[in-house]
Formats: sequence, C-alpha cells, structure tokens
Amino acid sequence: MLEEVMEFSAPAAREAYEQAARAMRVPAPADGDWARAAVAAVRQLSGTPDLKRPLRELGAGRELLPAIAAGAVADAVTKNAPRLPEEAEVPELLTRVY
Repeated sequence: MLEEVMEFSAPAAREAYEQAARAMRVPAPADGDWARAAVAAVRQLSGTPDLKRPLRELGAGRELLPAIAAGAVADAVTKNAPRLPEEAEVPELLTRVY
C-alpha cells in the first residue's frame, strides 16, 4: 500500500517527496511534480521484485477490511503520517488495493 499512501499524503509532503525522488536519482519531471515522480519511482521499485500483492492474495477477506482500517487508524505509524486520514478514508484506500 506504500504507493497508495504516498499518493494520499502527497499534498502534505511535496517537499519530502522531492527529496526522496532526488535521493533515488529520479530525473527532474517535465511537469515539476516531484511527488508524482517519487510515487512512480516507488511503484516501479516495488513492482520489480514482485513484492506488491493485493490484500486478497495475502488471505484477507473483504470482511476484514473494516478491522484492518480501524487498526491502521489506531496505529502509531499512521499518527506520524504527513497527512492523517479520516477513519472513513482508510477503507477506501484498502479497497483500492484489495
């Protein structure tokens, strides 16, 4: 879900994403959107070793999504995110990667 969370957080983390993209030696984007470039680079990296799997392939049934969402909102890592999600937004993110 890293790329999805990065896309969600991009409005609040543009400078950090630019730094990350530059650290990954991403070429300067023609449109100047470093956040988009950083997300694209991470998406490419996670796809290369075939690391990313939909939640359904990891054995999570759709009925578990509300519990996973509640856990994510309560997680200390989520509290440190550049943009905190509303509880109602988390199931939407999870459904996108289901």
